[in-house]
Amino acid sequence: MRAPAPLLLLLAARASPGGEPSTPWVDALAGGWERLDGYGSGAEVTAEGADLVLAPGYPLSGVRFAEVPEPPFELEALARRDQGDDFFTGLTFPVPHGHLTLVLGGWGGATCGLSCLDGADASSNATTRYLWHPPGQWVRIGLRVEADRLTIALDGEPTWDVDLTDTTCSLRTEVLASAPFSWSTFSTGATLRRLRWRPLTGRP
Repeated sequence: MRAPAPLLLLLAARASPGGEPSTPWVDALAGGWERLDGYGSGAEVTAEGADLVLAPGYPLSGVRFAEVPEPPFELEALARRDQGDDFFTGLTFPVPHGHLTLVLGGWGGATCGLSCLDGADASSNATTRYLWHPPGQWVRIGLRVEADRLTIALDGEPTWDVDLTDTTCSLRTEVLASAPFSWSTFSTGATLRRLRWRPLTGRP
């Protein structure tokens, strides 16, 4: 016997394509944040509608979020450089047994990677990439943290696939205060339009 149409719609809404219960996204921007102190001059941070706007700091500016994901989880973000020629995204997040920072546009504006892996920062380890993102260009970040692996895509293109097994994950001294979950910039103005995450537990 075929189930009534309303029941079919309800079942579809409550299940993922793999048959597992769907997990709601946690909106980090709506969940509360605080400006990071001790970053230098303390640049202005403003909420403009759904966007979070950081003015250039001297040297750093940033915010720490109240809602913190725990591995394993997946994350989505949408960010852009507004002005400046250093990193417009310094996304610090937890991984098993530590923390890492995804850096986009550092060391003169084009260096991207992860800080720090076995003590080496984004400019000097196997994740180093040179990608220039000009002012006004939105960058879509997709990040997935699992028990022994980290994968990151930029604008839908797989960019990093890091085996975390036997890897020491740590933060540079300048951003230690930003743990466990934050977004920062270096002498650069930027806008964060989306930052959301959800647990991977129970998902296919």
